[in-house]
Order: sequence, then structure tokens, then C-alpha cells
Amino acid sequence: MLERAAIGLWAVVDGMGGHARGDMASRRIVESLASLRPPSTSSSFLVSVQASLGTVHDELNAEPRFSIDSSPAGATCVVLMAWRDHFTCLWAGDSRLYHGRDGHLRQVTRDHSRLQELIDAGELHESEAEGHPEAHMVTRAIGAGTLFEPEVTRGSLRRGDRLLLCSDGVTRVLGDSRLDEIAATAAPEAAAAQIIDEVLAGGAPDNASAVVVTVL
Repeated sequence: MLERAAIGLWAVVDGMGGHARGDMASRRIVESLASLRPPSTSSSFLVSVQASLGTVHDELNAEPRFSIDSSPAGATCVVLMAWRDHFTCLWAGDSRLYHGRDGHLRQVTRDHSRLQELIDAGELHESEAEGHPEAHMVTRAIGAGTLFEPEVTRGSLRRGDRLLLCSDGVTRVLGDSRLDEIAATAAPEAAAAQIIDEVLAGGAPDNASAVVVTVL
């Protein structure tokens, strides 16, 4: 995870390719974003984040593999950039951003995953996603032998808005309605802690990371 509130930058990164390689990939991404200089404009903010992730993406794909059939290390990520009265979100994979306003939490990102493709095509209902054999198959990532094609979206910000960044280890356990309840009622630090506590209580089938941001 990355938290640089002073410049309006947050990220959640979820490693892929086994524990050691996933840890290495996620660490490199966070370190690269942590080294960025404060932005001068909203557009330059996005350009610098894209360039940073693109460099790490190429480096991860160029890493030597442990065996002929092993995949390059990689990670899913969601990055939030806040600038004055609006935000920009860049993501690749199934880590998510939610935007809360007036007590309602809305999913901003759309998963880059095989499951989402099946749901969009009408071949799978959302209620059937849990336990599906392709539940962990993402279609975009940083590294992991994929093309570099993160998606970008933008939105407005108002005082009191809440933003939640989280990995799929959170959303596989807690539904949107429960995340809505927690993010709307608790202070940011308490909300993030409660989300993780409830994921752990629910069995935590995967790594779980959450960052909650409030617009002051």
C-alpha cells in the first residue's frame, strides 16, 4: 500500500506469481510511486504515474524466470490521484476503487478479470462468481507477461467524500453493502481497520489490503 496524502496519491497493489515474486513485484511498484515528485498539474500527475508504472512493468517482464513455464512476476494495482476538486484513478486487474458520497458507496473501477468478462457476456451471474474455477484469472496487470494497458477514469470531489481502495481479498469476503456501511459510519483509520478485521473473521482466503481516504 502507498499513502502520500501530502501530494494526493494513494495506491493498493496486490502481488501475483507466488509469494516471493508477488512480494517483489508489489514492492517495486510501490517504491516507484513513492519516489514521484509532487505534481504541478493534474495532467502531469497522470503522466508521471503512467510512466512510473510503465517502467516497472517492462522491468518485471524482463526479469529472468525460475523455469521455462513460469510466468513473470506481476501485480494488480489501483492508484488514486486527487487534484483540487477532482480525482483520477488508474488501475489494472481486480483491485478496486469505491467513491462514497452522501452515505452511498459506488464502485468506480471495473474488474479486469475473466469473471467480469463472463458476467458482461451474460454467461455468468454475479451470484455464481464465488468459487468459480477462473476466480483468480485477471486479464490486465503490471508485469505478469501482459501488455501495459491500465485503464483510467476521473470523477469530481466534494468535502466529506470517502474513497476506498482495496484488493480482491477484501471484496471476495465483504460485499458492497457491507463496505458501504463501514465506510459511511467510521472514521477513515477505523474504517480501514474494521474492514480488515471483518475479512480476517470471514476466513481471509487471499491477501487483504484497504485504504480509506476522506476529503476534508
